[in-house]
Amino acid sequence: DANKDDGGWSLERINPDLPCLGRVNWQSCPTPPGGTPGAQNASFQNVPDNEAPRLFAAFPESPTSVLLTFSEGLDKNVAQNPAAYTFSPPRNVALAEQVPDERAQVRITLLEPLQVSVLYAITAKATVTDCSGNAVPGTDTVFVGLTEKPDFQDIVINEVMFNPASGNGRYIEFYNRSQKIFNWSEFFIADFSDGADVEKINLNRLFLPGAYHVFTENPNNIRSTFANIHPENVLENNLPSLTDDEGNVTLYWSKDGETVVLDSLDYTEDWHNALFTGSEREGVALERISPDDLTNLASNWTSASPVVTGAPGTPTLPNSQNLPAPDGSDLIQLLRERLSPDDDGFEDFLPIAYTLPGTGFFASMTIFDAEGLPVKRLVRQELIGSEGSLRWDGDLDDGSRAKPGIYVLFLELFAPSGDTERVKKAVAVVGRF
Repeated sequence: DANKDDGGWSLERINPDLPCLGRVNWQSCPTPPGGTPGAQNASFQNVPDNEAPRLFAAFPESPTSVLLTFSEGLDKNVAQNPAAYTFSPPRNVALAEQVPDERAQVRITLLEPLQVSVLYAITAKATVTDCSGNAVPGTDTVFVGLTEKPDFQDIVINEVMFNPASGNGRYIEFYNRSQKIFNWSEFFIADFSDGADVEKINLNRLFLPGAYHVFTENPNNIRSTFANIHPENVLENNLPSLTDDEGNVTLYWSKDGETVVLDSLDYTEDWHNALFTGSEREGVALERISPDDLTNLASNWTSASPVVTGAPGTPTLPNSQNLPAPDGSDLIQLLRERLSPDDDGFEDFLPIAYTLPGTGFFASMTIFDAEGLPVKRLVRQELIGSEGSLRWDGDLDDGSRAKPGIYVLFLELFAPSGDTERVKKAVAVVGRF
């Protein structure tokens, strides 16, 4: 309470019968004159604790020391039993010590060190309880492993909310596409679009393989705005400035004089669904379609759907517009057989993958309606890579939305040798709009 920063207020225990709760069981005296010496605390609440402590996180302090964090304080007599903790793959626990003044943390000392590139699962037996006798659920499992130095795109930028609705928070989501374990405290988030706006990540938190973590300055807002997410993976940290129309997000690692840039995104609001107006883009996250395709490829980004979380974004979750990788059997593949550009978040765009026999190809792609009339020039004589993706949002050259019906995608490829390849694919536009 900022009004009490100048002193004159005592610190009171809320419930003297719950000594395990630690700092959450204390608050400043809520009433004048600021203390209750010799009388019952003004903060007193005799509410029983029926909530089980949860095993929340694990962090490797060294190859033979692991710090476990629980959701609340534990009974010291049972928390310090080495036999109460199980590692898989097996590791023998030599010592378990409750951290002084941190009843919710237990330091585990191992007889054998953790091995690099091995992910260990840790559980606590039901004998571990809080001071009210509530046991840690046996299903609670946390993971730990030794951290490693990252390589380029081990972690990718996966989703960005750079233009939130009024009152809501910005966020950046990262996806660990590697098999390595990282410590976020060794990373930096930057905006290099106009100078260098750099924020260090001040968090000793593991980033495990296949995980999605979100950084924001307003974690409570993100947790309340988006349903069905993993709230424990919404992490608070300062962010560089994320301007509403375009900007840069860069993630890099730096330690002991070495620096590795993992990913850098130059985003623009123009990468949203082509059918969205300027005002409709507000409050909609920009999602990466494939973590394996190029970061700064416009066709690899699109607007998030509200279907998964009830709001247009999927922080801490696989993206609503995520797609499987093409099988590479054809020059061009439609990763869906239809599209329904009605902005309901389901099949709103058509992903198009291509795989060419070499480099230096120029391409044109035109979309024709059922009467054979060209209605959308998707690509006009552009130099394209040997493989990649395109995207059609169901928009036409005149700015209108494609009506239900059959459309033909006509691709022309011009090889450096002078040869020409032509491919046609049919697609159905469906929906009520």
